[in-house]
Amino acid sequence: MVFAAFIVCRANSKEFCATTRDDGRIGLPGGKVEIGENPWDAAIREAKEEGWKVQLISKLPIHQQEVDGKKVQWFAATKVKKLLNFKEKGRIKPITVSAQKILTSGFGNENLKLI
Repeated sequence: MVFAAFIVCRANSKEFCATTRDDGRIGLPGGKVEIGENPWDAAIREAKEEGWKVQLISKLPIHQQEVDGKKVQWFAATKVKKLLNFKEKGRIKPITVSAQKILTSGFGNENLKLI
């Protein structure tokens, strides 16, 4: 069973879609897979809740592994749009950052090599 799913999507040629929280942590859009939910649907839903509208390139993960004993998957996405109104607006902001900033924080991001 997949615990969490994340989106990897370039916002432009050099930066990726990311989110930042009030505590300053930066991570890829994504989060916990709900009971009965497919990991790819969870990744799209979580990204939208965090301010990004994306479309998956494929329902096959580009990477998966266990992080802290929990299975995590990452999906490649495209057709990105930053949303003005989204569920997590009070505590999360959609941002674009370099891969190095993403890989320094956020659950599981440090185990993914972004190209």
